[in-house]
Amino acid sequence: CPHGKLKHYCADCKGCPHGKRKGKCADCNPCPHGKVKYRCVDCKGCPHGKLKHNCAVCKRASASVS
Repeated sequence: CPHGKLKHYCADCKGCPHGKRKGKCADCNPCPHGKVKYRCVDCKGCPHGKLKHNCAVCKRASASVS
């Protein structure tokens, strides 16, 4: 992008009125728990109480299935 970043990651090109990227703004992309949707353990959590993409047990299980 003109700001020297990948356009997908640039808050200036893909930004919201709050100065953040739309997907990372709790005001523009909230979950019912008041957090950013993709970072909410209650919405995107696993049975182990972690985010699915951060859980070693779930990652191991999905790797063994593939």
